[in-house]
Amino acid sequence: MDRGAARLLMPPEQFGSDLQDAGLTPGRLLALAKCYGVSREAVAVNAVQRWREPAAVAFVRFALRPTTRTVDLRREAPRWRVERAFHGEGFPLFLHRGLAFADDGAVARAARAECEVGAEELVGKDRPVWCRVVARPLGRAGVEVPGVMAVVSPTPPPAAART
Repeated sequence: MDRGAARLLMPPEQFGSDLQDAGLTPGRLLALAKCYGVSREAVAVNAVQRWREPAAVAFVRFALRPTTRTVDLRREAPRWRVERAFHGEGFPLFLHRGLAFADDGAVARAARAECEVGAEELVGKDRPVWCRVVARPLGRAGVEVPGVMAVVSPTPPPAAART
């Protein structure tokens, strides 16, 4: 995204103030995108840069793992996978393209409901991290498989996972 255009369309002071007032959730980010007349992705980039806590915004689709030469995709089942993600400073995990969310986690539940919150362990390239996931479906009812927008923030593991 062009930084100059972003500064003109979303002045940093005003956008930062609006973001802090609204909060970092998918529904509020979508409302800010509409308010400022910019894309969901532009708001996601600016939001994770200006949010006070480490966070990421991921756009997720129900899909197969991206093609690789080492994985036989004929044995793969579709899962909720990261299509693209934007990370804020200090976020402890890289949400790479193709990273799968839990089959019964917040992203999967959000695809069937309006909004969902949950905690799940995401495994990146180097280590697992427990995250709070706030997800909301994108698109219209009746669309074959809508995407999901997820705001992800690190959280301590639940008590059951620590034992």
